[in-house]
Formats: sequence, C-alpha cells, structure tokens
Amino acid sequence: MGASPHSSAAIVTPGAQSLLDLYDQGQYEPAANQLHSVDDSRILDRIDADLKDHAKAWIDAAPASARRRRAFVAGAVALELTQVLVARETWDNDRFNDRARHPQGLPQVRKLIGAWTAKSAPDALEHDYLLAELATWQHWNVSARTVAGDELITAEPVWALFLGKPSLFQLSSTQLAIGAGGALGQALVRFPDDARLQLARMEGVESIETRCAVRYCVDEGTADVMDDVRRRAASDGSTRFRDFAARNLKAMDRLLPVAAEFAQVAAAHPEVRAEADVHIGYLAIRAARPDAALAPLDTARESDDAYVRYLAEYFTGRALDALARPLDAAAAYRRALFVVPNAPAAAALLAVSVFGGGDTAERENAHRVLEAANAASPRPLDPWDWYWYGDARLWPTYMDRLRQDLRR
Repeated sequence: MGASPHSSAAIVTPGAQSLLDLYDQGQYEPAANQLHSVDDSRILDRIDADLKDHAKAWIDAAPASARRRRAFVAGAVALELTQVLVARETWDNDRFNDRARHPQGLPQVRKLIGAWTAKSAPDALEHDYLLAELATWQHWNVSARTVAGDELITAEPVWALFLGKPSLFQLSSTQLAIGAGGALGQALVRFPDDARLQLARMEGVESIETRCAVRYCVDEGTADVMDDVRRRAASDGSTRFRDFAARNLKAMDRLLPVAAEFAQVAAAHPEVRAEADVHIGYLAIRAARPDAALAPLDTARESDDAYVRYLAEYFTGRALDALARPLDAAAAYRRALFVVPNAPAAAALLAVSVFGGGDTAERENAHRVLEAANAASPRPLDPWDWYWYGDARLWPTYMDRLRQDLRR
C-alpha cells in the first residue's frame, strides 16, 4: 500500500495507554497519526491486545463521573485501531475459532461500553458511536472468502456477525465475542427506529439471504439462467450439484421479497429512500426483472449523494442492457461516468454496450473512455466496489461526529 495520508515525519511507536490518554485529551489527529505511522502490523496487533487487557483499568482510574465518557473514548480508540488494521489487510480471515486473526480490543471495549449504556437512556454519544462501529465492522472482513469444509463461502461473513446469524457455515471467534443478536441487532434494541440501522439490517439480509454461499452458484442472471437453476434443483443428477442448485434457488427466490422489505424501510424512513431504491433496483435486475428496476432507480437518480446517483445510473444501464436497449444503456453509463469520472465498472459496461453496434465513432469513444479508466492513477473509488460494504464509506463522517460528541 502507499503512504498513509496520516503519516508523520516523527514516527512514534504508540502504546494503548498513550493512545487512550491522547484521545481523552481531545488529541484525535495525533492519536490517529501515531497509528498510521506504524509500519509493522505486529506492533498494531500488540497494541490491539494491550487495549483488550488494559482498557477497563484505564476507565476505572477516572473519577466515577468521567467513566462513562472514558468507555466511549476507549471505544473510539478501538475503532481507529481496527480501521488501520483493516486498511493494512491484517485481518484477511477470521476462520472458525482462529483467535490469532481477529480484532481483540474492539469486542472487549464494546462490552465495557455496554455495561455503561445498560444503566442509562440512549443518547447522541451512544448513537454516534454505534454508527461508527457499524461502519468499522462493515469494512472488516467484507471481501474475505472463507472456506468451510470443501465449500467456498462467497457471501460476507461479517453480516452474520452483525445479525447474529451463523448461517454462513461459520461461527467465528469474533461473532462469539459480540454475543447474542449480533452487533447490529444489539444496536437496534437501543435505537429501533434509526433509519441507517434499519437500512443496514436490510443490507445484511440481502447479503446473507439472497446470495448463495456455496460453490458453483450464480448471484444474478437472465430468466434462462434462473430456469436452468430450477431444472438442476429438480433433476435426478448428482446429489451434490442438485444440492448446490437448491441452495442457489432458495437465494434467488428471496430476491423480490427482500426488495419488498427494502421498500418498507424506504416508506418508513424517507431519508434513506434513495439508497433503498438502489438496492430494490439491483435486486430486480438479479431476479431477471429489469423492467421492475427502472422506476426505483429513476427515483434514486435524484439523490444529492454522488455514491447513490452513480449506482442508480450504473444499475439503470444494466437494466436497459438486459432489456436489449444498448443505446439507452450506454447513455446511462455515460451519466454514471459524469458522476464518477473513470469509474472502472461503468467504463467497462459502456464499452460492452456499444462494441456490438455499428457506429464506429461510438466504439472508438467508448474504447478511449475504457483506456482512460484503466490508466487512471490513483484509481477512483468506484461505488460499485463498495455496494456490499454498507456504511463503510461513511466511516470518516461517523468518526468526526463521534469525536465532536467526545469534546462536549
């Protein structure tokens, strides 16, 4: 990885105690800078273990009136540390109960926070901490592919941790540390009407229930592909492949019902309607119903969030491609590229949509767009790459709010 934007000329090897003290004093950037300046991930792992072992004593050393706030200070330090380790890809797997490769500080500190919040009514500090924690967990382990037996899990294990569902053939040590209900389920007990938490709940349902967690499954397809899965599920062939197809069919049959559940969240929480509509549109595409995708995506295109606008245009292009309207699809991909220039996903599908046509100028233009996207440095953050990450993209925003709360 390249140099961190937080790197400092004076490299200090921090310890958990010094980081906690800095954060307690409101020295948030110096604490973050120290973490980002550490090049050896083994040192970061050591700090993580120290945080787990010593956070409670550090909290208890404060006067009684300051301990609740100190618990959240420790939580913020745990989030900063976990995010650095996620960025370094130190925890690329949390296979079963391999305790050597999972975050230790954050699960322990969140228990300490829970002991304090159980004694008090929900407030802004707890709310903003939970959103920052949500974004941290969503970023952690999302792209990991975890092996269970001889089958490959393709859905994100982190969502099982969120929802408290061991439905991905694993019950990780981190999940055990979080406890019953999962991290998100516990947050919803405290803030049951929070729009972002409700949206995250549905994103978890989408990830777990509509994706096939075994080998040889497809995430999306045409009507013909879906019919083929149904035939294989009902066939007299290999029991192994029939079982794979049956699992695939179960996931596919949840696509439109989950879209309907997203619509309920959108109706109840207008502030997340555009994001919910993006999920509804993509679920319809995956269910081979591109015609049903266009209306919600058209609504989402009006969002003032560039992330949402890009995905709305990108999925509109995919829906129009599926409806055999390549010129309209190309126009949608171009609109997506206007929102996020050089975004690789939209550039690639723009090229695909026009290369089969007869307009040489269009093909040449699309080729130039694709070449520019491939050559772009640094590579732009393509919202499609973040689709399954939930609120991970909002981690800096949530951490800023948490820091402001701690200053009060």
